[in-house]
Amino acid sequence: MQFERPSGDEVYNLMVSNSYQKHPRLFITSDEITQLKSDIQTNAFKRKGADAVLTMADTLLSVGPVEYRLQDGLRLFDACLDVRDRLVTLTTAFIVTDDISKKRVYADRIWDEVENACNWKDWNVEKHYLDSGKIGPGIALAYDVCYNYFTKEQKAFIRKSLCEKYLYYAQNSYAGLTDSHSIGKNTTNWGAVCNGSVLLICLATMDEEDAASEYTNLTKFLVQEALRGLEYSIVSTYPHGAWDEGVGYFRYVLEYLSWSANALRTTCGN
Repeated sequence: MQFERPSGDEVYNLMVSNSYQKHPRLFITSDEITQLKSDIQTNAFKRKGADAVLTMADTLLSVGPVEYRLQDGLRLFDACLDVRDRLVTLTTAFIVTDDISKKRVYADRIWDEVENACNWKDWNVEKHYLDSGKIGPGIALAYDVCYNYFTKEQKAFIRKSLCEKYLYYAQNSYAGLTDSHSIGKNTTNWGAVCNGSVLLICLATMDEEDAASEYTNLTKFLVQEALRGLEYSIVSTYPHGAWDEGVGYFRYVLEYLSWSANALRTTCGN
């Protein structure tokens, strides 16, 4: 297999020319939202799906944010997954509703979940790095979808928390400075999850600050390394398109690979 290996600067420049500070852009664009809403009005299947999401989101409005919990003394996995799943549900409801007042309600509930997770004592990166790969896409999605609802201060708080709880550790992992969990050449499901999550966070936030800022340079480095790390996940499907960890993990891997590929398309262009 052969791969293109764009530098962090190249990815950044593509983003600037294609989607600079335009949101949402990570999983869906404004034009795609318009088409989706039209489809919901004319397609019974999609209407049913949208109604189901709104119902699930409404049940979350009366539930408190996910609590920090290590289910076996080691893994924060379930708590991180709960945060991600809640944010996927709430942001989808935010997207499909046409009720402006309800949109504000969803945005406030999304913020409660994000703020709470960002205030956890850690994201368990040192004990079980995979956990952060579950929560990362949820935070990235919330930042992207609610970009125009979150204040400048809220977004700065999220970026600061991402650095402290996640991105600095990822930087050290790529640089070989951590004791374990190096993901730069990981061929298991961890490679797809951890690299994909870092990539999504960076694509959601890397154009927020001055091009020469510490944060921008950090995300440029991380994007470059995450893309190279994902190569190992793709190569692991060679030659027959299968996955040696089994079908369940293959679904898991394809989830992150497809999210990553689509996010690159919508942020950096085809």
